[in-house]
Amino acid sequence: MRRVLVVLIVLFAACHLEPRQTTGPNYQVRQVFVVPDTVSIDPLGDVPFQAYGRTVSGDSVGVAVKWSASVGSITSDAVYTADTSETDATVVAQLDATSDAVPLVGTATVHKRRIVALLLSPSAVTLQPRGVQQFSTRAVNAGGDTVSIAPQYTATGGTITSGGLYTAGLVAGRFRVIASRKSGVFDTASVTIAQLPVSSVSLDPAAANVPVGGVSQLTVTTWDATGNVLTGRVVTWSSDAPAVATVSGTGLVSGVAAGSATITATSEGQSGSAAISVVMVPVATVVVSPPTANLRVGTTSLLIATTEDGSGNVLSGRAITWSSDAPSVASVSVDGLVSALASGSATITATSEGQSGAASVTVSAVPVASVSVTPTSTSLRSAA
Repeated sequence: MRRVLVVLIVLFAACHLEPRQTTGPNYQVRQVFVVPDTVSIDPLGDVPFQAYGRTVSGDSVGVAVKWSASVGSITSDAVYTADTSETDATVVAQLDATSDAVPLVGTATVHKRRIVALLLSPSAVTLQPRGVQQFSTRAVNAGGDTVSIAPQYTATGGTITSGGLYTAGLVAGRFRVIASRKSGVFDTASVTIAQLPVSSVSLDPAAANVPVGGVSQLTVTTWDATGNVLTGRVVTWSSDAPAVATVSGTGLVSGVAAGSATITATSEGQSGSAAISVVMVPVATVVVSPPTANLRVGTTSLLIATTEDGSGNVLSGRAITWSSDAPSVASVSVDGLVSALASGSATITATSEGQSGAASVTVSAVPVASVSVTPTSTSLRSAA
């Protein structure tokens, strides 16, 4: 098209602009006109223009003009380039030097060929999260020709620049890239975002001490091969020693008995683990009840020892040893049974994990309840 217009302009100039005298009153320019005066081009297409002046005597002469356009752009040497809009343009050539109050101008009309379809390429693509893809768009005009345009790009997921560079988001799924024009013509492409596989699994904390009967929460993180966090992945939990520590489906570890256990979280074939040590809550206090006892020789009394933690909570299942500081007065069995042996005082002590509690025991003799004399009667012979 541009070549045809250039030929027409050259022919017009050859026929009408032979060298003429351009001075004097008969040669003063009174009109400016633009060749071609009407043209149809595609969006982003270009076309050269030329301006001429017509003198009082009707001759056509070359003139120096300033070029402008209502939409699109035009260079100083009169090459017009259309924009991507659907709006027709007016090209203006204004005479550089004139003594008239109203500047002399010539105009031409540029019609945009109607775009009837867009062709977005590629039409379908599969990307990894954060992957990129360059899209391009061609337009089909009413004559069936394909031309270059700059459409408006949008995307239902991820991001896309005005130049068509698409960047995938982190969420897996199917999305659309849309190329459109204000006239309502559009085309779409399908984008499938694949789910990145889990490359590694980590637990926080990686090691923890859990008291018997206590709990500790573990947090799992899944990672891709480049060290990015992956969310929404299915994780299963397990313990290699459930008699020591158990774990829930959310990573809550419960201490069952003293010992060691490894807690493992697994996702998509990848695993991470945490070392768990289940420890007994230490005994802080031993309380012996009753704290005092009065016994008679030959009797017994059972003492009870209670172990408590630092908060006063009762601890069960702890080993207790018993002792008497005066075993000849009062002895004590391994179960806390005190036997009174002789009059006097004794301290009975219960010890567990280095902590002790004691009770004071007083042993008294059995009181005399009655006195009997044997024999009850007798006969005596007097001395002669």
